[in-house]
Amino acid sequence: MNAIQLKFKFDAQRIHKELLAIADSFKTIYTPSTQFDQLSGMHLILPLPENKKNDEGYTYQYSQELKQSPYLQSVLETFQCDKFVYRVHNLKANSNIEPHRDRRKGLGDRIVRILIPVTTNEEVYFYVKGERVNMQNGECWFADVTQLHKVENRSDQHRLQLMIDCDLNNWWKEILSAQGVVLEKEHFEWREYTIKELQMMKENIRSIGIPFDQSIMEKIDLRIDKKTKDFNRS
Repeated sequence: MNAIQLKFKFDAQRIHKELLAIADSFKTIYTPSTQFDQLSGMHLILPLPENKKNDEGYTYQYSQELKQSPYLQSVLETFQCDKFVYRVHNLKANSNIEPHRDRRKGLGDRIVRILIPVTTNEEVYFYVKGERVNMQNGECWFADVTQLHKVENRSDQHRLQLMIDCDLNNWWKEILSAQGVVLEKEHFEWREYTIKELQMMKENIRSIGIPFDQSIMEKIDLRIDKKTKDFNRS
């Protein structure tokens, strides 16, 4: 599973109209995956200070631009969970986002990253693991951005898209499970352990001297390998 279309549907024209009204606030996004000045956008929510929460128990507040954008607010509040990121991306005409991975932005990190195209077209190509994902304006997609992915805007139009990072709470687990996403326990089981703790766990299992499920050792080895690679990239 590289990407799935979720059941939500939004009015792309209304989103576009509100984004145009705040477009003066867009800033260039600097990333190794794009050339200078090809990608711009802005954050529409901001973290609350000192880890505070609002009346709904969420950890974010609206930006000034979002406060003047009622439909963009309704899009965000469709999702019954805490949110960590809500931003707009504007990829210029004839521009690309080169192949890359978004580290620590997957289900194993308890994050559901959703994408909502606003001004896409048939000449915009979004690939995840080499497979094209054909998204239409106003649709809502979950994509595994921890996998290698890229965007090619071969058109003469800018491509606007909303991106939201959601907390993987029980509300999301029900939705994803209903749409065929397998939320395996190992997505979360070993994530909080350090490499040293995982290595000690392996030694303890070996020292028990009784038969054990070999798949447990394989899961620990996979987690050690992932943590080692993440450490070497940081």
